[in-house]
Amino acid sequence: MFSLGSLTLYCFSVNNMVDIDSIVSNMTLDEKITQKIMPAFRTWNESNESEENVTLMTPELESYLREYKFGGVILFGMNTNKIEDIVHLTYDYQRISVNSSGIPMLICTDQEGGNVARIGGGTMTPGNMALGATQSYVDGKQAGLIIGEELKSLGINTDFAPVIDINTNSNNPVIGRRSFSSNSQLVSWMGGAFCDGLHSAGVLSTGKHFPGHGDTDTDSHSGLPVINKTLDQLNQSEFIPFTNNVANLDCIMTAHITLPNVDNSTGGLHNITLPVTLSYKILNEILRGQINYRGVIVTDAMEMSAIKDNFNESNALIRAFAADDDIVLQPFAVYSYSEENKTQRMINDVKEAIMTNKYNLTEKEIDESVKRILKLKQKQGIMNLSQYQQPVEDKVENAKKIVGSVKHHETERKISDDSITLLKNDKNQLPWKRTQEIGEKTLFLSPLESSKNSIQFGINRLKNDNILSNNYNYDIEYYQSDIDYYSLNDQISFWRDKLKDYDKIVLITLMNSTSQNTDNSIPKIILKVAKEENKDTTLCSSGIPYDVANYREDVDVITACYGNRGHDVTDPSSSSLSYEPNIPSLIDVIFGYCKPEGYFPVDAYKINLDGSHDFNEIIYPFGWRVEIENNTPENNILISSDFNNNKKNTLFS
Repeated sequence: MFSLGSLTLYCFSVNNMVDIDSIVSNMTLDEKITQKIMPAFRTWNESNESEENVTLMTPELESYLREYKFGGVILFGMNTNKIEDIVHLTYDYQRISVNSSGIPMLICTDQEGGNVARIGGGTMTPGNMALGATQSYVDGKQAGLIIGEELKSLGINTDFAPVIDINTNSNNPVIGRRSFSSNSQLVSWMGGAFCDGLHSAGVLSTGKHFPGHGDTDTDSHSGLPVINKTLDQLNQSEFIPFTNNVANLDCIMTAHITLPNVDNSTGGLHNITLPVTLSYKILNEILRGQINYRGVIVTDAMEMSAIKDNFNESNALIRAFAADDDIVLQPFAVYSYSEENKTQRMINDVKEAIMTNKYNLTEKEIDESVKRILKLKQKQGIMNLSQYQQPVEDKVENAKKIVGSVKHHETERKISDDSITLLKNDKNQLPWKRTQEIGEKTLFLSPLESSKNSIQFGINRLKNDNILSNNYNYDIEYYQSDIDYYSLNDQISFWRDKLKDYDKIVLITLMNSTSQNTDNSIPKIILKVAKEENKDTTLCSSGIPYDVANYREDVDVITACYGNRGHDVTDPSSSSLSYEPNIPSLIDVIFGYCKPEGYFPVDAYKINLDGSHDFNEIIYPFGWRVEIENNTPENNILISSDFNNNKKNTLFS
């Protein structure tokens, strides 16, 4: 346990309720400013020796935190490898914060699920696009609950999730399968379900990235996206998930994108149109005014190129405060105690801006913003100091029981199984018979080395479930997609020789962005040879699912699983390690352990030879799925390949 110090008068409470107005009135202006700043300490250079990942508190970092009383901190993957270390680190962050300011921290991370999951050893869940494919409120809430329970046990009280961007642009390089769908109502529905799960676990939710990052073809990490939509168009699309969940979102994270048809104000080093993050008109007049959002607004990371390439650090911080952002995420980087004077310079720049009313920034606005932050902390019980007195070792033992637990992985499997989508099942090949003919052999082909472990795990799991025989005959291999220096004939000959000893083929494909559309040559060759050699072949899209349009004419069975992040290579048979469950669920479906219940969550357009999309022709529309009537391998009868809109979730009726 730790001493609460003399400043706990800030949090003097009756029935766990604190007097927010009194707290703010007793804070110095420096303390109010730092309450609104959320740094990241990925690495730290202790005593000017060597920069190390911050996995545990160091003496100099503690001194820095005691001097600058930040309102919160964000953790990244380099901070969160081991359960016991995470608990000790979050415990120390709160110990230092309570002892120095009397106000606990918001401790945050990006645990979206799927390919954005920071917690080592945690349960990833299948990711948002897979959840969208389930069209199930229960599955969405269960995913949020799993993530929330694990974060809560680790001392992390705020999740920068869910992503409620609508992925309407198939060229989007940054959102993709982080989005639930291209359908605004489904995104609203699943986003709300995910929030409900987080809240049930006692963790704060964050909807991102307002006003919507789904219709961009630029990644704001590396550039400044522009959306040339009018306010009316945004109201009819991007705004919908935020508007529908306005009371369900504890925080809303802004996007570093410009909306020149909504706010054409300019500024910065190159006199650019102000990004939403720095736009008072969009955040105050539209998000707070029109949409009536009363919660906390947090910026996306200010270290991203969209901001840092166009504004100096102090100017960006001041503009964010003036634009009505409550919390500014990573406005500057400090890697050692010797750099602490940089922090004070930034604070002084903000104070000077308040004194000169720069960008109309006033201390009254700072006060109101700090009150919103403290009210949020009070709402979730973060201000209740008694919780921080539990011995840290007790917290560690509790976290080890919860994070990556068997119960969580069992629920994760059910959710992931629900998401697998069957798009084509000509000749009724799926599900496969579970008994193997003498001499029959299967080849699983993976585009990622790590995915081989996921395939192996899925097969091992079915063997443990007595679904597959221990003598099941198969091989798992990794194929390269970058061997274009071989002639076409040489490649065909190579694959003809490779496939000749196999009766069944499972080919997993991967598209991480539409720039990879032209990288389908190897899968195309494999499918060509497999068809000519009469191999039963199943194809599965494991990334952004738009690539299924590439293969409609090449294979009889097409599925989508929406995830490919593989197992820890040290132990592919273990269920306690972090892994995306999507490929193991594909194995479940192939062998009839469960039905493919997922609905296609986007529109997959025809893909031209140059890799571009032909938006005049939809190959697989939103909501498409092929159903299997009886899920026994002996009765794999195709019901219908026509999706009936009236059969969809009542959300759409």
